[in-house]
Amino acid sequence: MARVHPESRRWYERALAVDSGVDSRERAAVLVTLGGLGDWPRADARPRELLQQALDISRRLDDMGGICDALTEMGDLNRRTGDISIAADLIEQSIVLARQLGDDLRLAWSVFALGRVETERGNYAPAIKLYEQEQVLARQRGDECQVLELQIWLVVNLASSGRAPEAAIRIHSISTDVLRISNQSLSSNMLAAHAVVCAALGDAERAARLLGAHWAHYAKTGMPVEPIGEEAWLQRTGLATARDTLGRQSWERALNVGAGYTLEEALADAEQATAPD
Repeated sequence: MARVHPESRRWYERALAVDSGVDSRERAAVLVTLGGLGDWPRADARPRELLQQALDISRRLDDMGGICDALTEMGDLNRRTGDISIAADLIEQSIVLARQLGDDLRLAWSVFALGRVETERGNYAPAIKLYEQEQVLARQRGDECQVLELQIWLVVNLASSGRAPEAAIRIHSISTDVLRISNQSLSSNMLAAHAVVCAALGDAERAARLLGAHWAHYAKTGMPVEPIGEEAWLQRTGLATARDTLGRQSWERALNVGAGYTLEEALADAEQATAPD
């Protein structure tokens, strides 16, 4: 599922280039944001270095908020590189700090990050509870885009945990709002969720078409699809099983059909599977 546009990295790199290098909350914030961007290759050591620098600066400044941010991003980085236990430990530390600070925005991000860890562990019930908790916080701050993003994550977890009919109802209920907001990343993620739901419903060919549409729209963000991470996601969500059921040639044909869809065409296809009777 889509993460972040590489343009973000260029701006933060420019900010560091003109920075004095003196310890400051601003420098730590740039370091933690740059290190936490999701477009780094898995083998690149630099994001870990940036996040460690951010953590060190925040500790020297006794900036609890900065420490919380660095721990969360370090945890999320470890999740992306497969160090799940380390990820959970770091993010749980950040949750404790956010609660001590009474900072609901930081708490929301930490809770969301822990939900993603539980998703990757296959612990869908606790992941769903965490996403629901973060959704309450997002609604309280009026962040409609994040509320919808969390709905998408809930859909994927529901479908992956054997609750496909419930997931279908939920994804159908938010499609109009996602289209209205017209956020490319959100729309791409919704197509991915539709594909997962269709796979869980046993409609392998439609799942492939919608996955092809997701990948095509994802590419428009300028982000490459990383094969190792993508294959792990396919395995975890049941899409790999749908691929095996359909067979490679039929799967590839369906992917290509979906890649040619407009967003509206993809959603029209999805609605045939997920719309209530």
